[in-house]
Amino acid sequence: MRFTNFIKLSILALGICVLGCKPKVKINPKLKLSLSSLTVNNIYDKHLVSGAVFYANTLKTDSLTKKSNALFAKGDDLYKNKKMPDSAIVLLKQSLVALPQPNTYFEIGQVLMDMQSSAKSDTKKSELNEALQAYDMATFLHYQPLAVIYYNMACADNLLASYDSAIDGNKMSFHLSQAIFNLTNAFEHGFNDTATLQKDGRLTSLINTDSYRQIITQLNAKTDFDKYKVLFPVLTQPYANSVDSLDMKGAEISTDFASFIPGMVTTHFDRGVNQDYYAIGKIAETQAYTALIYSTSLFDGMEDPEYWQGPNMVSTFLLTYSPTGTVIDSLLISCRCTEESAKTVKIANNIITTQDYTLTWKYSDSVMNNFQSRIFELQQKQEEYTENITNTNATDTTQQKNLQNELTDVTTQVDSLNTINNAVVKKQLGDKKSYRLKDDGKIEEIHESAKTAMK
Repeated sequence: MRFTNFIKLSILALGICVLGCKPKVKINPKLKLSLSSLTVNNIYDKHLVSGAVFYANTLKTDSLTKKSNALFAKGDDLYKNKKMPDSAIVLLKQSLVALPQPNTYFEIGQVLMDMQSSAKSDTKKSELNEALQAYDMATFLHYQPLAVIYYNMACADNLLASYDSAIDGNKMSFHLSQAIFNLTNAFEHGFNDTATLQKDGRLTSLINTDSYRQIITQLNAKTDFDKYKVLFPVLTQPYANSVDSLDMKGAEISTDFASFIPGMVTTHFDRGVNQDYYAIGKIAETQAYTALIYSTSLFDGMEDPEYWQGPNMVSTFLLTYSPTGTVIDSLLISCRCTEESAKTVKIANNIITTQDYTLTWKYSDSVMNNFQSRIFELQQKQEEYTENITNTNATDTTQQKNLQNELTDVTTQVDSLNTINNAVVKKQLGDKKSYRLKDDGKIEEIHESAKTAMK
């Protein structure tokens, strides 16, 4: 009965807020509402970390950023200046709980790797595995430069290979192959300090292998453009990107290849600047040109004057290059252009057809904003009740029970709001255009008269 009354009151309050309240938060209405609660025990859970980062950016929680940075600075000081790695790890993990940031994950990986020289034999393997987890999370959160991450992952894997060899010969080959894979990635993302590598004792066993010598031989024969093209899988025509697949992403493109993408710059992971690029695939290649498709996401603080992009807004481009990697031409072929408009594409026989749509969502932006604001308020109450329960005298069972009931009620409200999904309920056709991918790599619009002649 109480739950039913709550639902009725929630709907009434929501209606009042929609009509009279100014939205506090602007979000992408396509996204399902969700909450994440990080602890030191789940900081390597990518789903929870993604949620925490998304809400921190969307809700503009400057206090969390300051808290996270302060804890990071203390942990960094303990690690680099006071030589207290164990204490540093504790503070660095607390920094991640406040707000996950790629440099913090990278720092944890570095501390764990440096602890190898003094670690107990029964903890070395577990610490190396955690270092790999930390580096993987740093990559997941777009740490730059990637070459440094891959180099350190190669070191960790190669050390694991040596530890495992005495226990299980099969694991030796697995970790060694991972070490070779990561070292190859390091070279392909810009690492070239072979002199330092030769002196790094963590990689001694690897550089004496035929696989390492093969890596060096192959890399010496590749140009930067060759390395860039490797990121793009081959696509077949006809190729299509529909309204339901506009958020499609591929392998992330490192800023090491910024010279091949107009406008790509080195970015830092903070609330003000964040732009990511993803390799979708190679749609055509001749002796005259290579045609590649990539997508880009613009986040809070970076708005294109023509195509606004909020969180998770993705635009997809077709670029053609000369054999040496010079850009010949480019075209925006699809996008979730705004929250109410989209562009789709179909490519067949080198004819590119784009279709614009006006989208109608089940819930308006303002309604979704109010849902989101309500969830944020409830999340704060959850934290407050949880803290009060912890601080209340355990012998005061009445107060403990009352607080637990309040926490249960708030959790029920959160669970109810988390079931809300938004979806497109109507698509209205807009402009439709066609283009031709010419033999010289130029992209030319086909006008109606030309279409008629082609038929």
